[in-house]
Amino acid sequence: MKKGIVIALLLVVAVTGCKSNVTVEEDSVSTESSEEASIERKSEEEASVERESEEEAPVERESEEKAPEESYLEYLTSLQIHDTEAIPKALSEYQSQIKGNLTQEQKDEIFRYFESFFYLVQESVQEIILQDVSLEQLIEPQVDMRYATIMTESTLYDETQKAAAEALKANGYVAFSTEGWYYLAEDPMFLYDNCSESVSEGIRQFLLLRSTDLSNGAIVSDAGLTMNWNDLADRIIAWENFAKKYPDTPESEEAISMSKNFLDYYLTASYLDNTPMFKNGTLVEDVRMSYERMMKTFPDNDSTKIVSEYYSILQDNEFTITEEAEAFLKEKGFHVWSPSDVQTEEYEVANSCFYPLKRSTINRIVIVMSEGAFHELAEPGIDPEWIYEGQFEIRAIDEKDNVISALNLNKSFGGESMIFKERFNLAFEDYNNDGNLDFTVGQAGTSNGNLYSIFTVMEDATIKELPIEEGDECIFSSQFIYSPAFTRVDDTTFYARFYENTLGKHYNAYYKWDGNSFRLNKEEEIVE
Repeated sequence: MKKGIVIALLLVVAVTGCKSNVTVEEDSVSTESSEEASIERKSEEEASVERESEEEAPVERESEEKAPEESYLEYLTSLQIHDTEAIPKALSEYQSQIKGNLTQEQKDEIFRYFESFFYLVQESVQEIILQDVSLEQLIEPQVDMRYATIMTESTLYDETQKAAAEALKANGYVAFSTEGWYYLAEDPMFLYDNCSESVSEGIRQFLLLRSTDLSNGAIVSDAGLTMNWNDLADRIIAWENFAKKYPDTPESEEAISMSKNFLDYYLTASYLDNTPMFKNGTLVEDVRMSYERMMKTFPDNDSTKIVSEYYSILQDNEFTITEEAEAFLKEKGFHVWSPSDVQTEEYEVANSCFYPLKRSTINRIVIVMSEGAFHELAEPGIDPEWIYEGQFEIRAIDEKDNVISALNLNKSFGGESMIFKERFNLAFEDYNNDGNLDFTVGQAGTSNGNLYSIFTVMEDATIKELPIEEGDECIFSSQFIYSPAFTRVDDTTFYARFYENTLGKHYNAYYKWDGNSFRLNKEEEIVE
């Protein structure tokens, strides 16, 4: 998530009424009869009970008045992200919540929470499901569709395969095909089939538009567009029209982004060899005719006005690509690539979508090498390998690719040059139950494991490191990947597995959040 996440967790404060302890000094009752003293004590005790009842009453009313969407949000934050049961549980609770006497606004808000949670979990559980089976064992290719359905359990005989197939469907996956291989992606109809009846018309239309797009798979495959130019133009207009019809909604913001994304391909996809825009520097007839159709059919759309200006520049130069045409596209914010461009891009070693339960300006979290080199590392007796080595930053990026905030990663590992041997995805989880998503980043430690720091994304879109009060202020784990997901035991406790070679034993190290930092709580030997 999944697309940007600061999960806003509602903190539940347990309020307990304090009974009034009435003590009676012997001197104060010396002139009273024991019966009178008893009556007085009884009267004071009754008054104490009444005061206690008055104190507790607001708490009961507060509990009764908690909004359904807040209750659902609280439920979602209690679930583990790296759990194949998380989406089914969230969907079941969603369907239960919307049966209540809710306003349409409340139903829409509950749906948006579920949608964001769905994308967040989908980012992380497919590898868990497929750890013991291959995807090809579970799919059933469809002749008339660009994606394959997951086989029903009744058609499979192996119990492991049945369990994997069931888990994939329950988590909303289908298998798409591209260039001869399959990959898992969102089932185009999952959200529409499960949620469209309860949401408002705007969200329903959004889901329908999105399912249509998703059913076609990737826009580009095998160095070419997966649709014709007119279909691409229609997508641009459909999303733009949706944004105009349902303004000032989260769905409108995404629709604007979708429309511009498709328009980018429509104007700049000259790098695709199998669907070329230009041949010998001249605009091909299919593209020119599509531009003319768009200008005639949708003359009042903002996207069409951009296409029209671009078309006029090309027409003035006999439809050949010129520096003027490229300058126009760059001025409008489109991605124009030219062989003459100097490549100055920073290396991204991690790039993960960020899906919020509540709205966030963050679209993705990346780790970039701001200084350094991608080079070959050769050591005596070890096969050479290519590595990223240098200074790195964690950055929060918005939908327009602007950097919102950044954090120097090297400082968390002593300030020395860091090394990453591959690109990787960030594993998000809320380890301290504060409502903000956390993620791990590690570096090689010993032959037995890596050293990890934990970072969090704050509600104001800044990134900060969470303190670890143990040893060298890092977590040691034998997972050997750059961003593992540690297993949560409860809301504020997780464990990391490690191997102690001096004893030849495996252990779980339990870390608990004390309100300010994670502290090593205990270590337990793993007995298998």
